[in-house]
Amino acid sequence: MFQVHLGGGLASADREEGGLGRTVRGLKVTSDDLTDYVERVTRRYMAETNGELTFAEWAQNTEEDSLR
Repeated sequence: MFQVHLGGGLASADREEGGLGRTVRGLKVTSDDLTDYVERVTRRYMAETNGELTFAEWAQNTEEDSLR
C-alpha cells in the first residue's frame, strides 16, 4: 500500500525550499492499482493545464478530487 505525495521537489533557483509535496488525504494506492492511478492523474494534469503549469505547480494548487 502506498501513501501518495504529489508536487514535491528539490530546492532550486525557482524554489526556495525542497519538500515532499502534497499528501492526498485518505488516499492509499495498492501496488496493483498504482499504474492505473499514475495514468489517471497524468491524464487529468494534461487535460487541465495544456502544458501551462509544471506538474508540481498543478498538484499543489488543483482540487483534491483531481488527485484521486
